[in-house]
Amino acid sequence: MLFEHKITIREIADAILVFGARHKFSLMFYGNSGIGKSEKIQQAANEMTKDIDISWQKTNFIDFRLCFEAVESLGGLWVPQDDVNTAGIKLTKAMPEIWEEVFVEGWTGIILLDELSSATPSKQSIAYQFLNERILGGRKISENAVIVGAGNMQGSGGLTFDLLKPVANRVMQFEIEDTGVNATDVWVEDYAYIHNVHPAIISYVKEHPQNLNKNTEDSNCPAFPSQRSYAKASLVLHDMDNGITSNRLGWIGIGGVIGEIYASELKIHYELGFKLPKATNILKGLMEVMPEEYQTTAAQNYIMYSVAGLWKQYFMAKEYTDEDLFKALDFAVGWFQNNLHSSSGTEKDLMIGFGLNIKSFVEKNAREFGRSPSFALDMINNTKTYKAICM
Repeated sequence: MLFEHKITIREIADAILVFGARHKFSLMFYGNSGIGKSEKIQQAANEMTKDIDISWQKTNFIDFRLCFEAVESLGGLWVPQDDVNTAGIKLTKAMPEIWEEVFVEGWTGIILLDELSSATPSKQSIAYQFLNERILGGRKISENAVIVGAGNMQGSGGLTFDLLKPVANRVMQFEIEDTGVNATDVWVEDYAYIHNVHPAIISYVKEHPQNLNKNTEDSNCPAFPSQRSYAKASLVLHDMDNGITSNRLGWIGIGGVIGEIYASELKIHYELGFKLPKATNILKGLMEVMPEEYQTTAAQNYIMYSVAGLWKQYFMAKEYTDEDLFKALDFAVGWFQNNLHSSSGTEKDLMIGFGLNIKSFVEKNAREFGRSPSFALDMINNTKTYKAICM
């Protein structure tokens, strides 16, 4: 751990838009591999440019991995060139074509020095002038460009170096929270639901948030759980559901991406879903009965996360009208009320959590998926059972 206080991966965009775009600070984000740093930084570039015309640009995001490149790729290479004024030869600095656009006034976007902590000290020293003075090969980059570094943590299993003190002192540094309740909630909301991650994985990591990322775990198994590896495991589960691959090969493959111990735990959780009512039927109003022997918190969570995930898929699909979504939501909450129960009353808390989760998702994503800005309010006004748990 580098810092006592960490940010969630969702807050990367806020840091870039405020500290990078507004104040022109160079930023550095540390986090274990597989948590989605690069993807979030690219999303921030899209957020930066969403309201301006960048049609003349080739890109608003340059992902440059200094650890794999020659130092001349950032500092420039002296090459001889004919001097028309003296009829002789002069030396000029040649830069890779990737950089030409960022020297143009008005270019807007993010330049990511990915895997910066894996760059050797000699390469970091080349990056110093770029991070500090915004100069590449002797030329100033656009004022609208934001420079961002990203890298893995020490002890994450990769080759890493401490940032040189002069470099570290010229960037604003953040450590990203990569596992636990907060990190899991953000990953599920911002990635898993939107990318159709299998409900068994969503409900498993919500039940076991400490297992979201195990990159620093001391284990003999080279595979480990991470946001990236769960996304791969999800594709395998969908293939197994559709008969594209055998269960045997599928689970061996999943063990090869999240580790065999965690694959065994996930398999038990996945197979629980076969014994429970299907989310598709619940959203259609087909009142399957919840088996009494599965009235456990784990099973109730499985069903609620499955229903929430599928409803959100409907929300993002244009073929489902607002009325379709309101009706499906009413069916779902009505089914919860009629079928879920426990002696401790935990199902009531789960239903309230479900309702707030749906409302938060809608408020955040209505615009992006072409829904009305008032959809959340309309959703409450046009439902009965859902309205009851939200009021």
